[in-house]
Amino acid sequence: MDTLGLGTNRTARLLTGSVWTQLTPVIAARQHSVTAAIAHVGADAHTHLPLRSGSSIIVDATVRAVEQKSTNPHSLMAWLKADVRVYSLPHLHAKMLLCEATDDSDAFVAVGSANVSQRSQAMLQEAVVLTDSPDTVDEARSCLVDWRQRATQLTIARVRELCDIFDQSTVTLPDDEELPDEQAPEEQTHEVHQWPRPSKLFVTQVSAVDDMSAEAEFERDLLIEKHGATTEENATVGKPYIAVFCNDGDRKTAQDVYAEGNHVVLVWKVRGRAKRRCIASEPGQVIHKWIDYGASPERTYYYVLVPRSTAEVAYGDIADGLDAIGVTLDDDIGYLRRSVIDALLAQWPDLEFVAG
Repeated sequence: MDTLGLGTNRTARLLTGSVWTQLTPVIAARQHSVTAAIAHVGADAHTHLPLRSGSSIIVDATVRAVEQKSTNPHSLMAWLKADVRVYSLPHLHAKMLLCEATDDSDAFVAVGSANVSQRSQAMLQEAVVLTDSPDTVDEARSCLVDWRQRATQLTIARVRELCDIFDQSTVTLPDDEELPDEQAPEEQTHEVHQWPRPSKLFVTQVSAVDDMSAEAEFERDLLIEKHGATTEENATVGKPYIAVFCNDGDRKTAQDVYAEGNHVVLVWKVRGRAKRRCIASEPGQVIHKWIDYGASPERTYYYVLVPRSTAEVAYGDIADGLDAIGVTLDDDIGYLRRSVIDALLAQWPDLEFVAG
């Protein structure tokens, strides 16, 4: 750690000014063993933070952050192509990285104000504290593990979509850099879209339909035309889309939870029970069910009218939101208390739910 001024006589040091000039060479020497949580990354961030296979980074890559050009997904794509694991965690504001120990140097943590961008490198006055204190390193490691579990791992396909959103954004910033923190997306005033407020709200785990029959697609298309909606893949912010799933639970769940008119938050599980990182849909209303008697065994499709939000919410976010008001998340329970429904709806701040 001599290159960063840490050693046997010193366990912490403050870097100021152009901090990436000092950090980048050290990170490059450990590029396979870095875990970073950097809220926003700009153009060429992958050159300032040269990560490779074995490393991971957590950013705020929500649609809102990308549209506002706080996060540049082209840098995320560069990391993915270098076999780096990239995650998105909504509302992340931290700037922290952990470099694990090497044969000739201890592990260390860097925490401070600096996002990874040319703006931070060339213009902003930053401050970063470095420490190789074992206790602090362990605390940082535990924190990063928790954030990574709560985050959504990004695929190349998803980052391509984000690149399209970024490239089509009309936001203009100096030198194509990200917004400074005081203007970051979570701090901004955003357009609010109004939707009917549910008086009862279920959170339920469902599986995506990968092999929808042509007849089931036809039913969906009729509903899209009737409600002026679109498919989930083509949904735009503030407009409704039709989500489709099949019931793979018991009949009582279908009768109680999936009854037409019920309001539901769909948690899209992959296998078995949903995990914290599983994506949750915006609160929607069950508007139709259709039974495919030609399938073997027969399948019941459910169609939910859902408003598109800019927020990306995971199952763990919902659990944490309820835990903050002393409520344990219980799937397939119809929540009636106003305070509980408020806590659930607060996950999608750009959607305003108005009582009918």
